[in-house]
Amino acid sequence: MTVIGIDLGSHTASIAVWYDDKNLLEVLADDLGFRSIPCVVAFRGEETIVGHSAVSQQHKNTNNTFDEVRSLLFNHEQTHCTVPVLERDLTVEEVNSLFFRNIHNQVKQQAGKIIREAVVTVPSPLDEATKKRYIESAQAGGIRIKSFIDDSTATLLAYGFDDPNTGASRTLVVDLGWSRCTVSVYNVSSGAIVPVHTLSTTDVSGKIFVKLLADYCAKEFQRKHKIPCNDNKRAMMRLTRECEQAMKTLSTGGEAMIDIDSLCEGIDYSSKISRARFEDLLSIPIIHFKNLINNLLQQCSIDASSIQQICLAGGPSALPKIHSLLKSTFPNSHFPKVRFETSEAQAIGAAVHGKHLFELVS
Repeated sequence: MTVIGIDLGSHTASIAVWYDDKNLLEVLADDLGFRSIPCVVAFRGEETIVGHSAVSQQHKNTNNTFDEVRSLLFNHEQTHCTVPVLERDLTVEEVNSLFFRNIHNQVKQQAGKIIREAVVTVPSPLDEATKKRYIESAQAGGIRIKSFIDDSTATLLAYGFDDPNTGASRTLVVDLGWSRCTVSVYNVSSGAIVPVHTLSTTDVSGKIFVKLLADYCAKEFQRKHKIPCNDNKRAMMRLTRECEQAMKTLSTGGEAMIDIDSLCEGIDYSSKISRARFEDLLSIPIIHFKNLINNLLQQCSIDASSIQQICLAGGPSALPKIHSLLKSTFPNSHFPKVRFETSEAQAIGAAVHGKHLFELVS
């Protein structure tokens, strides 16, 4: 049976599909060609907008735009979202169902057929109330959640550690996402994956990296033009969006351009950011990252030299600074070669898990 793997992150989502008839796994792009979809739902008149299109209009339509919609599922104190343009409230499940419906439609368009069965990644085991919200939202969006899988285990499946021919090794998983960083040690052997210990922190995240860059750019704008834009919500929203794209560019390139027409009070902003400058801005979260790694090793009572492999997940984990720091900390380890982006790892792992589930019952 063909199954969807959905990595529903706090900031973006990725979709992978396992085609049983083709014995093929594919990461899907949305209708604009992007392989990650911002978790944003917006309303404009009677129209519902999702993903990149929703982000592009957010600064002009903030009251009717809901970003990081997954976080709504975890906030049990919030049951409804007020949508002024609709003149009514929608439940949290209704808002998330619109995002799942978009995924359903993208899969139908790209795969050429309707696929409903899905495995969805989660940051940690869910309580029953949150699980119910997930399932109801997905079902209303045309998707049946067959199983959940935690992010780190999904990462290991993407890297092929479910293979029964895999040799024994001690493996570190670094999941550096938008809202937090999670590091985990696993013992893997012959397809068996045994967790040893996990630590997380919100002091290291893509959101913090982007904010540091956006604050730097805002100060540069004020220095050049004597106009503060930090308190201008619309300007900072546009600047943050461009800085996020710059961070992605700096994952592979030595410099990135940030160009924004009429950023504040009709004045354009343009700046070239080098990778070295960006890495300097990250000095404090990098210290937190080192401390997170050291605390993990200490609590596991293991030496860094015993880590044999490192698996990366989450877009910010692709930054060269993160890679070089891990390489120097774990000199005896190596990074398995893969053909996917780190931001796609968990969607792929979810699809692989779905494949295994259906093999068990077939």
